[in-house]
Amino acid sequence: MKMNKALRVTFLCLFTAFPALALVGIAQVHHAFLVLSHYFNGRAGNCNIAESFQGEALSRLQSANANAIHASSKVIRKDEQYSLWDTPAGQFWIPTASGDALIYDLAEQQRNIYGTNIHAGDIVLDAGANVGVFTRKALWAGAAKVIAIEPGPENLECLRRNFAAEIADGRVVIYPKGVWDKDEVLRLSIDPVSSARDTFVRPIDNASYIEAPLTTIDELVTELRLPRVDFIKMDIEGAEQKAVVGAKKTLAAFHPRMALCIYHVTGDETTVPKLVTNIVGDYRVSKTCLCAEDRVQPEVAFFY
Repeated sequence: MKMNKALRVTFLCLFTAFPALALVGIAQVHHAFLVLSHYFNGRAGNCNIAESFQGEALSRLQSANANAIHASSKVIRKDEQYSLWDTPAGQFWIPTASGDALIYDLAEQQRNIYGTNIHAGDIVLDAGANVGVFTRKALWAGAAKVIAIEPGPENLECLRRNFAAEIADGRVVIYPKGVWDKDEVLRLSIDPVSSARDTFVRPIDNASYIEAPLTTIDELVTELRLPRVDFIKMDIEGAEQKAVVGAKKTLAAFHPRMALCIYHVTGDETTVPKLVTNIVGDYRVSKTCLCAEDRVQPEVAFFY
């Protein structure tokens, strides 16, 4: 049986590296084979070899974090539609239908999916706030104000419950719209098993639908009279391209640090950074990737 060139290179790399790999064990050999196989067989997107290996380590860290958080978390109260979870990161109300999706989100925060580049006193835009796991982390990092941008009604109710005190003192502002490239009202697909996946863009199996408002980040900044924007996080289920276009004035005026998801839509890993650098040419850009059983996936792009 003939072996294709990419696979031959993969095995050659493994054979060359085997003496060193043998010292660290069979599990590490499997991890290395998985990464090299994806990379040399064209299943790594635009992730380079270093990013691919980092992605495999991040995937294992995500799994370990989730297991530890799950073991330390429990539901302590329920009402008709929502459940209150007690977790190592504090208490969170979530839609009961979302099950333990909160655990996955907290595990992402523990591995710093959106980086650690929030400074004391920052004004932060949390686009795709969901129930507020990143909003809380930003506050803990010293943010002076977080704008929690979220169009989903269930998530909005959870945000109001999870941040009642912070809303009262002005440290959290809930903004009940999606972000887009213009003012619009569109159909929002509601995921039946995870409110974190509600989307204006991607198809969802067995979704329900509502009409929900959208606006631009530029309009939001003007409406809320924000004196500046220091950090923007976007995890908005495929609307990232549109939202960047709607943030041109904000990016040009304030040059915020940013963490933008690039995994929801094929091509976002190149299109989203290009859109940003076309607006502000001197951004420094990096990214993270995740390694799954079938591929290495670009995940989040960072702009400094």
